[in-house]
Amino acid sequence: MRVTSRRKLEDCFDRVAAYELELDEELAERPMRSLARGDALDFHPDFPRPYFRIERRRAWLLQGVLGNRTIRVTLMGEDHEQQLAELRSLIEQSEGERQWQRS
Repeated sequence: MRVTSRRKLEDCFDRVAAYELELDEELAERPMRSLARGDALDFHPDFPRPYFRIERRRAWLLQGVLGNRTIRVTLMGEDHEQQLAELRSLIEQSEGERQWQRS
């Protein structure tokens, strides 16, 4: 899974930035759980559109719906470009783990 584009959303607070990341494929449960490893996961699989929220304290908040190709990212702190690079790496890593598990 790869991030194909990002769109800056309207900022609400100082030192907080929001983006919508577009993925090259629909997000499934296994990669979502891989992204959440070690962080706070709030997952509602029984919703008509399975919603998730992943929070890394003082760093970022990811929100989305399984089956969609977009994730909303709220970044907290000062170095948003570095945080986006880390998230991109995690997303690509979750794909690598998924490929490995298929073998």
